Amino acid sequence: MKKTILSVAVAEIIISCGMQTKAHAATIDNSNDANKNTAIISTSRKSEKVISIGSNGDIVRSIQRVLNSLEGYNIKEDGLYGLETYNAIIKYQADNGLKQDGIVGKETSVTLLSIHDKTSNIANSKIENRKKIAEEKTVNEITKFELNSKEINSDTDYFIAVSKSEKQVYIYHIENNSWINIKVFTCNIGSPDSPTIEGTFFSGLKGTNLKIDEIYVKYFTQISGNYLFHSVIYNEDGEIIDGRLGEAVSHGCVRLSLEDAKYIYYNIPAGTGIKITK
Repeated sequence: MKKTILSVAVAEIIISCGMQTKAHAATIDNSNDANKNTAIISTSRKSEKVISIGSNGDIVRSIQRVLNSLEGYNIKEDGLYGLETYNAIIKYQADNGLKQDGIVGKETSVTLLSIHDKTSNIANSKIENRKKIAEEKTVNEITKFELNSKEINSDTDYFIAVSKSEKQVYIYHIENNSWINIKVFTCNIGSPDSPTIEGTFFSGLKGTNLKIDEIYVKYFTQISGNYLFHSVIYNEDGEIIDGRLGEAVSHGCVRLSLEDAKYIYYNIPAGTGIKITK
């Protein structure tokens, strides 16, 4: 099974946005699904935010992962901008003719992003090929037997199948070269006016909180574009507004209980195959 070279940086973000379409209100800037590290680093480039000793969080971790993808770098991906990361940035700046100040500002961010620009076309091509060769099996067929590596498509040891008709989410894990169903969650899907998408996808960005217009959801995992797995909806005070499950009432996302959304958030890696059928 193919493994991704760069792990996807988990985006701990709160996104506030308006209702642009009835199909879905959330907006996630994710133009390059092949490499989510780029999305994190571009935050620094666009805002001219300075990352230096003492900085911490996912943006630092994504920088560390980018450096480790290059020959000659082997640093901890702990999200802490300490001496080790500082020295690695100094080396990177020296190797690339940049000012050697140990700071990831706009100029250094741009050159880090260029690493991924050179490979993005190849990565995107691989994603399209994965989609084309994915088996066209229904979820009902999938749940009748244990799966093997030839029958599903995922870059991780997990796979998610969603049956819109059953309003169920099936979590699979590979064990002894066979795919075993380990979890079944009841979910909400999109209403008839804003249906949940169907097809084969790969999980992407994650976050603990998301604001959609005037409502809030927790523990989201990206399916594709603005379509997400996430919790039932809450108000600003953290009170559940609508806790229903097993119905077609969402704006297109797959809505789960808080615990089930949290399970996917913490346990399902980025790049996991997802198949959604009628």
